[in-house]
Order: sequence, then structure tokens, then C-alpha cells
Amino acid sequence: MGLVYRLTCSETGLVYFGSTKGTMKQRIAHGWHTCRCRYFINPIITILEDNIDNDKLLDREYYYIQNNECVN
Repeated sequence: MGLVYRLTCSETGLVYFGSTKGTMKQRIAHGWHTCRCRYFINPIITILEDNIDNDKLLDREYYYIQNNECVN
């Protein structure tokens, strides 16, 4: 089971959508060194959906990317 989250830069308001098969705590510990949100300042983390079957996880992330303005 996984989750879909939104990161919002507290200074610019830019948004990034992501997903993880682990917990949010594990995802935060891993960092965002290789994604476009790595320069976000004090990102605000919002969990959008939780307990998603792993086979549907990327579809749900893609839904948010396609239907919202974001840096993905």
C-alpha cells in the first residue's frame, strides 16, 4: 500500500506531486535530491491519498499531475 503526496514550496507556491510505497517518514528520510522539487524552501507536505494499492499508485499520482499546475 502506498500514498500520494503534494509538496508546496512555502516561498514560491510551486507544487510537486509524488508517490511512495513506503511511509511519508521514510520518503522524507530518503530526500528529494533528484527530483524537481529539490530546491523547494520549507516545503509543506500534504498527503492527498493513503492506502492505495501499489498497482494503482502511479495512476493516482499521474491524475494529480495532469489535473493541476505543477513542476513535475
